[in-house]
Amino acid sequence: MAKAILLMGKIASGKSHYAAQYAQENQAAILSCDELFYALFDGCPGEELHQELLRRAYEFFCGQAAELVRLGIDALLDFGFWSAESREKALTFFEAQGIPAELLYFEVEDTLRRHRLEERNRQRQAAPRGEYIIDSDMLAHFDAMFQPPGENENFTQIVGK
Repeated sequence: MAKAILLMGKIASGKSHYAAQYAQENQAAILSCDELFYALFDGCPGEELHQELLRRAYEFFCGQAAELVRLGIDALLDFGFWSAESREKALTFFEAQGIPAELLYFEVEDTLRRHRLEERNRQRQAAPRGEYIIDSDMLAHFDAMFQPPGENENFTQIVGK
């Protein structure tokens, strides 16, 4: 049976890499806010607008994921799910729809994350379209926003290598 797979973790923890591998090996679609924003904006639209657009994209993609699952296709929600509230809201949405949902938590050492991010920044600087370059200050800001899952959350932990 198809399911919604929610990918939770900090920036450069391996979520998108996992999603790409999973989609290649299974009948699955990746729904990514990052990819949507890269296509729509040249750079960050500003913190306040970004948060509002992110909220709307989450809601839209959850609806799309529900449709995909009903069609028998796994839907990977590559959002990060940085807050306990966002995870609970998504899981409640899928439960109300009768759609199985799985929460995966990606955790990797900070040195490896920084290495991945440096490589990603190098690739994105050479990209023909506007891409988000995340410096160390931005990374610290985003890391501070991430709420690790609590003991009461049902998730599968993926430890990065």
